[in-house]
Amino acid sequence: MFNIPIMAITIFSTYSDKDHNKDVKTPVIIGSWIPLKRVAVDAEGNEKVDLFDTCTKKGSLRFFKNGQLTLKSFECINGNCEEEYNLNGTYVLDEEHLTLTIQGETNIATIYRLTENTLRIGQHDSEAATTIDRKKSNAYTYSEYQRIG
Repeated sequence: MFNIPIMAITIFSTYSDKDHNKDVKTPVIIGSWIPLKRVAVDAEGNEKVDLFDTCTKKGSLRFFKNGQLTLKSFECINGNCEEEYNLNGTYVLDEEHLTLTIQGETNIATIYRLTENTLRIGQHDSEAATTIDRKKSNAYTYSEYQRIG
């Protein structure tokens, strides 16, 4: 089984909150996106923001009109920015979720925001999910991407 690291695309649950994704328009996702940050939001709405470094921002997530995608990730190893992986896959977008299939593994991301220049996708907080009904908890984590083309 292949797991995509959280900085690129979090391994996802199907939790959704319609207030988070009012802006979703299917054609808007087409194009190239770079990772900016990862944000953890607790049940009270407090945010912990981790900004990605320059090397990580060399990565990209690219969506094509035909349902194909490419995912490229970089990481700093011993002071050198190196490509971690370059993968191809498919995606399906609906009003609340982004379903990704890469190397035969399918994951479902919750879309927290999708506008012309911002993509926020992530997961419901799994720690909260073990103690609270998923639909009642507001804790979640997302990665934010910026459109580059």
